[in-house]
Amino acid sequence: MKKYFCALSLIIAISIMYFASCDKVEPPYKETETENQGDTVRKILLEEFTGHQCPNCPNASTIAQQLKTYYGEQFILISIHAGELAEPDPYGTWSYDFTTFTGDDIYNTFPIGTSIPKGLISRTDWGAANFVLDANAWGTRIESIKNDTPKAIIEITNSYNTSTRMVNSAIECDALMDITGTYKICAYLTEDSIVKPQQTQDSIAYHYIHRHVLRGSLNGTWGDTLLTGTTPKNAQFIKNCSITLNSEWNENHCYVVAFIYDASTYEIIQVEEKRVK
Repeated sequence: MKKYFCALSLIIAISIMYFASCDKVEPPYKETETENQGDTVRKILLEEFTGHQCPNCPNASTIAQQLKTYYGEQFILISIHAGELAEPDPYGTWSYDFTTFTGDDIYNTFPIGTSIPKGLISRTDWGAANFVLDANAWGTRIESIKNDTPKAIIEITNSYNTSTRMVNSAIECDALMDITGTYKICAYLTEDSIVKPQQTQDSIAYHYIHRHVLRGSLNGTWGDTLLTGTTPKNAQFIKNCSITLNSEWNENHCYVVAFIYDASTYEIIQVEEKRVK
């Protein structure tokens, strides 16, 4: 009961990639008894659209971090720098380029618009007027889906070669129920704690800490087909992907974020993240 009131109070209060490759997922899938690989809950992904020249974006990022603090491992963040306010200026303060092909692709596919910050919560309610949400609506949407029974779980195993800077990622997906339809799997790379300038409402923060920044994809913006037709409970799929990190990226702050989504609605049914090393 106490947690419920905390959640309600929180909601009211805050009302590229380089040389990537990935194995194709093909049948036959493996049927096995699914062991408990961790919390069998539906984890939730926030894709936060932001820009280093956006004065309102730091406040939205603060809300995102408050939600992360409250929901913990059930809540995963990707910060996508895209649009006019994310464009770099090679001759000035904004020389650093956070944009990516993958981020631009997502931004241009969904109706984000030019008024950021905005966010998608597991890409729920595709086609609805509130598909893209303002920051003060993120908590309410999370509450509406956080107790949904998960259809699948994901486990990520990463290995990192310090000499080549290559990350090899094995992504295991296990069906927790019979699943009908076509579902795809994506693997993205993020980097946390990047210190670069950020416009705020009052001034320029020259030592701003950028969190959960999208760096690219291991298998393309829209990923690969994972399930199609009727997939039985306990079916297991293992996908292997790799990416070589840019020399400017800090491998100690990098994560692989993998998620499964419904190809017909874009809704993300499960997501997981794991440190590169």
